[in-house]
Parts: sequence; structure tokens; C-alpha cells
Amino acid sequence: MGKTTKILLVILFTLLSKSYSDIDVNQYQQFWYWAGTKYQPILKDAKVVYLHRGQIDGYKGKSYFKPQSGQGVIVSDQQFWLVFRNHTLEWDESIYREIDRQLAEWKKKGGNVIGIQIDYDVPTQKLAGYIQFLKKLRAWLPEEYQLSITGLLDWSRYANPENLVQLGDVIDELVIQTYQKRNTIPNYGDYLKNMEKMPFSFKVGIAQRSDWVNPEYLEKMQGFSGYVVFLQNE
Repeated sequence: MGKTTKILLVILFTLLSKSYSDIDVNQYQQFWYWAGTKYQPILKDAKVVYLHRGQIDGYKGKSYFKPQSGQGVIVSDQQFWLVFRNHTLEWDESIYREIDRQLAEWKKKGGNVIGIQIDYDVPTQKLAGYIQFLKKLRAWLPEEYQLSITGLLDWSRYANPENLVQLGDVIDELVIQTYQKRNTIPNYGDYLKNMEKMPFSFKVGIAQRSDWVNPEYLEKMQGFSGYVVFLQNE
């Protein structure tokens, strides 16, 4: 077999192995709409939209809020989560005021906001400290709003069971992310099989335009409550 033939076979195999498992967004009803992502028509039919509203950074003991938002027309009667990408657990009062301002702004416009989501990649070994932060946030958040967080696949395998119980007492929703740098983690199934030990309901986050197959066992788990698709540009 010549060198050119081998190259062509490799290319053909790559195309065939990738195309069949790409995510079809029309099969899902919940989406993350991130800053910098182009508007997609599927958002009109979405039941739930997780809308990226800002990023919180920390530097030398101070925290800073950077406003961010997806663009495009969103149906007003949809359910929304206002999502805040977080890089620090030390929030200044200005962060709370900004989130409160945004909640009030959406309420004034008639937007159906059910709560806020904190997107924070906390390592499993630091989960206890994160829970303390979430307790403070939950105590501050008005009772009419729910608290959602994203989580890492590692939690399903290595998290302390006591920490998971405490986490369930604080949050209203957990969305486990199965992707890294916008690509599906290859061995995601090895982790998701452990999700049945979660003492609360959960959703699974998947990335658009990445290789993915819905595990049959996942939808049979009592705590599983759906998928959230992270929309991406081509």
C-alpha cells in the first residue's frame, strides 16, 4: 500500500468516526448561551436558557465583575438562569450588588428568571471550602430565586459523600460538565456511571459539535433530570 493511499484511508476513517456522533441540538431543550457565541435559531424553541451574564475575577484579595452577555432575540416566556463564570471565592459586596441589580432588571422587564448559576471549576479536594461559599451565597440570595452550580466529572468518583450531602442542602440544581476546553472528555462514561450515588437530582452538560452518545443507563437513574447543551460557534 502506497503512502498516498494510507493517508487517504486515515482521513476517511477520521471523517467516518467523527460525524456519526456529533450532537443534534434539535433533540434537546436546555442550552447554555455564552458570551461570544452566535445566536442560533434553536434558542427560540428552548424551554430553558442558561444565559451568560458576567465573569467574576479576583486579584490581590479584591474581586471584579466583568459584564458579559449572549446576543440575539430570546422568547420572553422561557425560563432563564443568569450564569456567572467565577474564578474566586472572595467576593466584594460590589459583586452581590451587581447580581442583585441584574435580577431586578430582568424582573422589571418581565423575564422569567428562576435563579442564578455559578460556573466554577473547583477541584474535588476543595469542595468543602466551596460549600461554605455557597452557603453564604444562598443566605444572601432572595428566596424567590434558585441556586444552580456546575460541577466536574471528578465529583462523581472522588467527592466525599458527606460533602455531597451538604451540597444538596444548599443548592437547587447541579449540572455536571462532561467536556473540557469545549471537547467531550473521552472516558466520560466511566464517571457518569457513578452519578447514581448523588443524593440529589442532577443534569448533565454536553458540548455542541463534540462527540457524544447519550448513555442509556443515565436516563434510568432516579436523579437524572435532563441535558444542557453548551452552544458553540462553527
